[in-house]
Amino acid sequence: MTTKANTTNSNFRSKTFLTLLFLFSASFNASASIIYELSTDDIANWEGEYEYYDSSESDDVKVFVATGSSMPSELLSSSTSSFTLTTNYFPDTDDEAWYVGLFRTLGLMAVSGPEKLFLTVEFDSDITGDDSLASAYFETNDRFSYWDLVSGTTIDITEAAGKSVLFGFQIESVDFDLLDTLNVTQIKIEKIAQEVSAPPTLSLLLLISLLGIRRLKK
Repeated sequence: MTTKANTTNSNFRSKTFLTLLFLFSASFNASASIIYELSTDDIANWEGEYEYYDSSESDDVKVFVATGSSMPSELLSSSTSSFTLTTNYFPDTDDEAWYVGLFRTLGLMAVSGPEKLFLTVEFDSDITGDDSLASAYFETNDRFSYWDLVSGTTIDITEAAGKSVLFGFQIESVDFDLLDTLNVTQIKIEKIAQEVSAPPTLSLLLLISLLGIRRLKK
């Protein structure tokens, strides 16, 4: 048989549990700050390269470009906060630029305690051939990460904090089915710090809850 006292005790314990659960949940705070974000002005700080098949020489030619802003417009275009790589018929209409890449070196800040670094990439691509590929890479002296750009991605790069890193994007039309495109719409590196702190009222509420439970038992 359920008595009124038992029901009261049960309701009180439930409310106490929910209150404490809320307080503990609210004690975890995360703050984020952007330490790098792609912009049009930043393209000049990138470097580029492309490789094309020279039909007159029947051979591949690889070209390095010192600044992204000097890349041929047939292979690289940029807008306010994005860039597009395109395999194309270049330098002449009989030639085939089947590989296009853009990369840069960036020094990452050091982190401490609960701080972490995350790299976020957003893009869209138009790949026509079965052997065509859009990809990205992230490299330090002791780590190399490579991933196919099938969907947007966010990766934890905390272990690279305080180091110089090389990251880049590339598109390849190995089957020479050209006019493939990779449009990168966002590159962002964030520092996220998760702080755990107990609310100043937590101890007081715990004491009140315990006193209430003892009172009900009496």
